[in-house]
Amino acid sequence: MKQLQIYFSFRSPYAWLGCHRLARIIDTLGVEYTLIPISPPRKVTETIISSPVKYDYVVRDVKRMASAYGLSYRIPEPFDCDWFIPHAACLAAIDTGAGLAFVNAMFRLRFCEGQDISSDENIHLASKACGLDAAAIIEQGRNKKQRRRLLEILSGLDDAGIFGVPIFIYGEDKFWGNDRLEWCIREINRDAGKALPDLANDPLTRPF
Repeated sequence: MKQLQIYFSFRSPYAWLGCHRLARIIDTLGVEYTLIPISPPRKVTETIISSPVKYDYVVRDVKRMASAYGLSYRIPEPFDCDWFIPHAACLAAIDTGAGLAFVNAMFRLRFCEGQDISSDENIHLASKACGLDAAAIIEQGRNKKQRRRLLEILSGLDDAGIFGVPIFIYGEDKFWGNDRLEWCIREINRDAGKALPDLANDPLTRPF
């Protein structure tokens, strides 16, 4: 059976939107999935977005989609932090089986409330929201073993063909971006034998 792999980073607002939507439907898909957090390398975090024009576009784009999904949107200040800490804590949450709930709790703190998710206080809040041992999750955020796991993920991205986030991989097929989630779900439904919308007849209908 094909599995779904979900590559994401807490730095990305598009990963936030994709994970928010996926959580609403994942239990209905009947597919096993793996969450793979990517802690951004330092060279990525030197600027938010290199082009001011692109930055303005992304802010407006994310804001209109978040609003449509019923989410508030607040740009975090500062935008970057020690990314190893929240992503290492996330690995620990994934190990408990509460990964997707923790991911979305952290994303809400970051993009709905504009919080620094590398702080102990916010990792504690996210952990408690998921019923996790907050002290243990906080400790794992600074654990060298978890940091090594994150570095191993980073070193394997090229071989896995990962070039951005979020990326949803189902079997051999990659779907890049929040706006490709519907197409990933379409392929999952196809394999499940579900009837699919005829896009040739109506190219503006929902893909799945």
